[in-house]
Amino acid sequence: MKRLFFVALAVVVALTLIPAVSAQDSGYIVYVDAGWMDGFGCDNGLLPFAIVTLTMEVYKPTGTTEVGATEINSFWQDGQDYAWGWEWTTPDGFYFTGLAEAWVSLDGSIYESRDLYAPGGGYVATVELYAECPSGIIEIYHNSIYGVHMPDPAERVQAKVLFDVNVHSEPNPDAAIPGAVLLAGQDWFVVDSVVGTDGNLWYEVFVGGAHNGFVPAAVMSLPAPLP
Repeated sequence: MKRLFFVALAVVVALTLIPAVSAQDSGYIVYVDAGWMDGFGCDNGLLPFAIVTLTMEVYKPTGTTEVGATEINSFWQDGQDYAWGWEWTTPDGFYFTGLAEAWVSLDGSIYESRDLYAPGGGYVATVELYAECPSGIIEIYHNSIYGVHMPDPAERVQAKVLFDVNVHSEPNPDAAIPGAVLLAGQDWFVVDSVVGTDGNLWYEVFVGGAHNGFVPAAVMSLPAPLP
């Protein structure tokens, strides 16, 4: 299914320059939530387009590269389809959290994807947005480990890291996230266990984010069984 991009991007909340050096030197990007603006959905009857509001958070250290792709089906002004891409390297440290808007034709769709690469060139994360009318479908995707959603106390165990270990975006030895490392002696919340692609046990770990990370179970010590 073809999907598309931001016809308009409106920064609504905070936009702040921050120092290039941070605890998360690889940067991150997260689409937290998306929905139709009140009164301006696919059936709004007022405009030739509907408005999606997207809650997002992004941090780009100096030298971070974003590679994006956009597709628009039935642009609201002329009914044509459009597609384009871009690549941009951040010259200064950049942080934003807040709302953005996407405009969708009442009989069309919009798709955007963004891939983030660390200053050293390593892959960091991907985010995607898709919305269409008249069905009202909205979908978002991200694989960043960073965010703000704390796990329920009844669904977590605080575990100690035994050895320095890379955080992975999935239980796969080849899916390490550049710059994301748990250090020996630290305590982190484990929320689940799963057999990885290597056939070994992995833990799903809350690392301060909207999307959890994964580490081999052998590197963490749990004081009690998982709930």
